[in-house]
Amino acid sequence: MKRLITILAISLLLISSFAQNQWQLAKDKNGIKVYVKPMPDTHLKACKTITVINAPVEKVFRVIRDIKNAPRWVENVSYARELEAGKDYYYCYQIIKIGYGIKDRDIITYETIHHYNDGKIKISIKGAPDRYPRQKGKVRIEKVNGYWILEPVGRDKTKLTYEFFSDPKNIPAWIINAFITETPYKTIYNLKKLAEKK
Repeated sequence: MKRLITILAISLLLISSFAQNQWQLAKDKNGIKVYVKPMPDTHLKACKTITVINAPVEKVFRVIRDIKNAPRWVENVSYARELEAGKDYYYCYQIIKIGYGIKDRDIITYETIHHYNDGKIKISIKGAPDRYPRQKGKVRIEKVNGYWILEPVGRDKTKLTYEFFSDPKNIPAWIINAFITETPYKTIYNLKKLAEKK
């Protein structure tokens, strides 16, 4: 009997731990769903955003790849430039304005492009903090990972999945987590508007 109780207790703990690490729907508006989940060994959360855009995959891809115009649609990004690009990769530098008296952050990402036979495109995102000199007055974000997945669905429609996590360093977790739902929502909302423009 004691053994059975122990097994049940362990099972409940494992189920509880597993559930806490699953994606939870945090926002569902205008056809955009934003999910969040806690990241291991940190008080921060990752986000995953899913939507369908009324534009073909290649058009959505072109908007994402137009780095210099990222401030038009990526929430809180005030400046962006491409540092280097090849056939299936690019390095991107961005400045992020947080406000509230907090120093601007900057971020360098190494992004690799994967084209699939079914028309799907995946852009994998990794931090590359030493790829560009440190800038005065900016705090460099070092921990970054995520991806974009663009999948054709129906005629001239794209299912977009965007997952992202970063640690902007020395900002209280409650401030970061307060932005974790609204920032990706606004970013994808703006991207949809641009991509769906005739």
